[in-house]
Amino acid sequence: MWISFFILLPSLEYVGDYFFANSQYSEALTVYKMAYKETRSTQLRLKIGAGLYVTGDKENSIYWFSNIQNMVGQSTIVPSPQTLLNKIYFDNGIIEINKNNLASALMWFEKAQSKYGMGFANYKLGNTEKAKELFSELDDEHSLGVIDYYEGHFEEAVEYFSKTGNDREIGACLYRMGKYDEALEYFKKVGDDLFSAECYYRLNKWTEAEYHYEKMKDESGEIKDESRNRDAIYGLAWTYYKLEDFGAAESKFNDFIAQYSDDYLRPISMYYGARSALKAKHLDSAIRGFNKFITEYARHNFIPNAYYWVGKAYFATSNYDSCIKNMKILVSGYPQDELVQYGFSMLGNAYREMGEYDSAIYWYSQVDSPAWAQDEARFKIEGCYFSLGKYDLKIDISHNFVRKYPESPRAPKLAYEIGNHWEKEKEFHKAIDVYEKVIQEFSFSPYANRAKMGLADCYLKTRQIETAFETYRELLNTGMRKEVLTRMADAYFELGKYEKAMKEYALLIDEFSESEEIQSQEVQPQSVSLAQYQIGMCYESLDKPSEARIAFQGFIEKYPESNMLWEAWIRIAKTYLNEGLISEYERTLIEIVKSEKLKVKSEELRVQATNEATFMLASLYFDKGDYEEAHAYYLDASSQYEDVDSKSIALIGAAKCAVEMGNDKEAREFYEKVIALVPNPKLEETVKESLKSLESKSLKE
Repeated sequence: MWISFFILLPSLEYVGDYFFANSQYSEALTVYKMAYKETRSTQLRLKIGAGLYVTGDKENSIYWFSNIQNMVGQSTIVPSPQTLLNKIYFDNGIIEINKNNLASALMWFEKAQSKYGMGFANYKLGNTEKAKELFSELDDEHSLGVIDYYEGHFEEAVEYFSKTGNDREIGACLYRMGKYDEALEYFKKVGDDLFSAECYYRLNKWTEAEYHYEKMKDESGEIKDESRNRDAIYGLAWTYYKLEDFGAAESKFNDFIAQYSDDYLRPISMYYGARSALKAKHLDSAIRGFNKFITEYARHNFIPNAYYWVGKAYFATSNYDSCIKNMKILVSGYPQDELVQYGFSMLGNAYREMGEYDSAIYWYSQVDSPAWAQDEARFKIEGCYFSLGKYDLKIDISHNFVRKYPESPRAPKLAYEIGNHWEKEKEFHKAIDVYEKVIQEFSFSPYANRAKMGLADCYLKTRQIETAFETYRELLNTGMRKEVLTRMADAYFELGKYEKAMKEYALLIDEFSESEEIQSQEVQPQSVSLAQYQIGMCYESLDKPSEARIAFQGFIEKYPESNMLWEAWIRIAKTYLNEGLISEYERTLIEIVKSEKLKVKSEELRVQATNEATFMLASLYFDKGDYEEAHAYYLDASSQYEDVDSKSIALIGAAKCAVEMGNDKEAREFYEKVIALVPNPKLEETVKESLKSLESKSLKE
């Protein structure tokens, strides 16, 4: 029995070898251990250690190998024990490196007799010279280049990488040296789109950077190389931001935030994602982004900026209360931050929009730097005083500002506005003094000519006629020629010098009619079209109705879209009356009433014209003694007029017609309606006299 057992043992080891050769390592281990219990042979310890190694139980494999007395044993199945041990020791070193247990890693690499591992561990431990010594023994120029790269010795690193032909690493060194153009050539050479994009990015060539970032995407729009996805998304977000494609930048920053929740660049991405949304006018998204940033990164150095920008976003949505809340956190919580001055200004803006001008003035007055911001704040304080009706304070601020900051670009404008204020207040002598100072002290500014124009206007108002026109003429060769010609023509018209006025109006038309956008008139006619109309008025004032009519007809033909069209037709009708052409006068008025002559866009202006023509027809028929027609037109006019005085006058006309037609009762009713409308005192007095006359007439009968 024992004999047969020993005879079977060698065949059991062969069964294990069969399993091992067919990669059935667990079965091989079971058989080897059964055989080892009896033989205790070095050969079987070697095979058991090998089986444990290949199944991943490296710790136990070390135990089996290390207890082999003779380490030179060989097997046809596995390598030498020492080779396997060294591999295990090296792997353990790598494991310890990954755990950052550097001293332990070095021990394992020393046991493995791996100079590369020892060099790497020594470098990680800060023993740079020892690491370089070990890599030099290995002639490992690449590793030596890597050490110099991470030590910041980029030129030395380039020498090593040049010997080994590592183009990408050479490009990386040049990139770190700020030689982006040179680095770009190496990255292009190896087809590295990410670093090519980064080089273009650093060179401020955003379009080229975008091209290389986009090349990294596959057909679905995803980055082909997942290991570089992070850098590509972040770089692309910044590229879009620099290209001012803020919608795309917002999207990419948000992609980065979603995919890399623990990345150190996440807060920057969140902040600039919100900034991109604000610049893209995605205000709700911007507000959400800034508020999330403030909540999650309360200690970040961008927090003051976030409060400022979210406040601006709220301001843009007219949410002034939230704007004020965030700006107050900024100015009170971060008083040393450079944005505080702008926060003061935004607080002023918010309160101004809310109509709280005193609060706005308080916050604007807190702005003391930079100089241009202080100028802006003082300028806005003026506006608040104006809105409060405190004109004297507004003028005082302007005076003080101009005296204190004569070099400010706002000074000429403010000084001019002071003069303009006094001109509007009809304080012409004060205005003249200010305008003269503007001309003298700010001769370089365009407001000097504006002041000269104001000066001429004031001379005209103070009856310094010749001086006024001399001043106007000085401006004829400036960019204000059109306005000057208009002012001169209007001045001559107001002075009753109609012939001279017509010459200036004609000159204005001749020089500027082709350049003016005459079709865009909606409320007030422009100077050239008005000039044509004013020529008609000059002829009318000179009692030349035929010439006036021709001028008005020319105006209508040339400016059919003008809001003055209805007035021109009324004027034409009056020229017929002035010439005694009553039938033409009547015909024209009827056409106006029927709106056949009017093509004005404004319904209000059309009604105004037809009302006036209706009343004029009523008066015409009354004068002709056709009281029935007159009565009908007066009633039409009274129903169309909205203002009390016009309605009352039309009703009085209808009452007079009723009296002439012997219908005193109806006349009395009309007069009583007029009194009920509460007309002006003169009309009321006239109506009461008419009623008394009717009462007297009734008593006599």
